[in-house]
Amino acid sequence: MTGKTTKNTKSKKMNQTNIFDEPIDECCSNPITGFFRDGFCHTGKHDMGLHIVCSLITNDFLSFSKARGNDLSTPKPEFNFPGLKEGDSWCVCAERWKEAYEHGFAPKVFFNRTQEKALKWKNEFIGSSCESPSEIASQSDVIMICVGKDDDVRDVICGNNGILESVNPGTIIIDHSTTSATLAKEMSQILKEKECYFLDAPISGGQAGAEAGKLSVMVGGCKESFEAVKIILDAYSKFSKHMGNSGSGQLTKMVNQICIGGLLQALAEGMNFSEKAGLKTEDVMEVITKGAAQSWYMENRWSTMLKDEYDHGFAVDWMRKDLDIVEDQAMRIGANVEATKLVNNFYKEVQDIDGGRWDASSLLKRIKEL
Repeated sequence: MTGKTTKNTKSKKMNQTNIFDEPIDECCSNPITGFFRDGFCHTGKHDMGLHIVCSLITNDFLSFSKARGNDLSTPKPEFNFPGLKEGDSWCVCAERWKEAYEHGFAPKVFFNRTQEKALKWKNEFIGSSCESPSEIASQSDVIMICVGKDDDVRDVICGNNGILESVNPGTIIIDHSTTSATLAKEMSQILKEKECYFLDAPISGGQAGAEAGKLSVMVGGCKESFEAVKIILDAYSKFSKHMGNSGSGQLTKMVNQICIGGLLQALAEGMNFSEKAGLKTEDVMEVITKGAAQSWYMENRWSTMLKDEYDHGFAVDWMRKDLDIVEDQAMRIGANVEATKLVNNFYKEVQDIDGGRWDASSLLKRIKEL
């Protein structure tokens, strides 16, 4: 590795930092590098390979990478990739750099141009990283997806360099995203034509549940496929259940979000009432969490709500996306979700006061400020 270079072109496009906890310097503009082809080792939710290590490319590294199945020397115009040669600077995939390091072929790294995430990745994780969903599919028989919206799932599966390009017959795709039930049925049918299986398997439990391996997974699709991958789901969930045909997992998640939205609004109103009545809300919460009003959100969010702290947890933007899906599905099936519509509008008001990234428990802040 190498230390700081003299180049000091600071990134103005994204609030991402380098290893020195400073704005990332430009890695290279000729050839133009970066996952976003902006010259910087920026990353985002679609960057599955984590192209965050700005490296000085060598022939040894190029030969090693090609031997591992990733030819970086040959131009690929369709992906705006010029092909690399010795002396170029390039945002290398974090795991690919780690593999090269373990085999003695790692190129030097410019610390001031490299994502701080690279160090964390190198120190904490094992396994292999791939450059695209297509590369993952070519060497996998089970694939897990967890992205944001319907179109994100379509892009990962059906887009350029997507799973469909190289998926093997018999592969099981587990989608942990929260999407529409229509999308689940669509992907199931598309993958069926490739002799593959699609499970819509949205999760509940949030970041804390994921990190602790205590998620709840609701699964729709082929029951035999679910039973085949349950041992994998058990590695990061406390409970998983097959709910029915394709789309059933997503429909179950909609029920989950309906209940959470109403519960959080009730909790916000109750806490606001407590304060207006002159009660000591800490004592109120201590009492009612031991009774019939108890819930996970009451146990885990009342304290941060009381402190007006919302920079954590499940974002309002995502809750609105989920409740929009609920409203659309309710209209399709003729279900009355009038309280959910009201709560969804409340979340829109939170977005309007720049609270889109706040935790979903920020409904209390809306009551106090609007």
